[in-house]
Amino acid sequence: GAEETSETRPSSDSLGGLTTTASKAQSAAVTAKKEGKAKKIFVRTIVGGLLVIFFNFLMWAGHLYVGLFVLFLQTLIFRELVAVRYIEAKEKEIPLFRTLQWVWFWAAAFYGYGDWLHEFSMEHQSMHPFLPILKYHEFVSMVFYSSAFILSVLCMKPGCYRYQMGQLSWTMVSILLILGQMRFVTNNIFNGLFWFFIPSSVVITNDIMAYFCGLLLGRRIFRQPFLSISPNKTWEGYFGAIVYTVIYGFIMSGHISQVAW
Repeated sequence: GAEETSETRPSSDSLGGLTTTASKAQSAAVTAKKEGKAKKIFVRTIVGGLLVIFFNFLMWAGHLYVGLFVLFLQTLIFRELVAVRYIEAKEKEIPLFRTLQWVWFWAAAFYGYGDWLHEFSMEHQSMHPFLPILKYHEFVSMVFYSSAFILSVLCMKPGCYRYQMGQLSWTMVSILLILGQMRFVTNNIFNGLFWFFIPSSVVITNDIMAYFCGLLLGRRIFRQPFLSISPNKTWEGYFGAIVYTVIYGFIMSGHISQVAW
């Protein structure tokens, strides 16, 4: 019995070896975690820096390019929204219906932005070739809308009415959300880039500082989770972002307001 006990009982050397192996594995895991975190910070810093450079380059380019960039973003958002209710099997049975959604979008965009484009074209000689169309942009918009409506009716297909009307309604709601509520953004841009730069840069500053404040101080002051749906967010990042955003907005708005944009 004594012999069996000595044979089955682990020796101190084997226990020490297991402990050393576990420590090495834990150290390797911690090192890998730190390296992954450092890599993530590096990538986000580089990408964020490039985006900030692009944003400032856009401001330097001028009012027209800022307005076109806003329209470009709206186009991407509309593309995502109409894809939400896309059913491939149904769309194959309806010719040109997908195209008609874009006809409605560009008709609304031309109507919404035609007035300030007309004013901009009158003030800039390089845009004068567009004046004949922009001068009558309300009439052209009416023709655009009428054509879209007629084509929508002609594309109605028996057996697909319910799906087509649902898609058409979704298209109108998407246009209203994307173009309707942004109707006067371009007017603000042409009244002064200040009205575009300050709100946009405040949001950018808030997002950047929330990340770094959360990274440096996260869960060191407040242990309570910030949001259950976003477990990586912290109270430290939230309050830190508020402080830095208020400071940035106060200083930068006073400085930029002195520039004739």
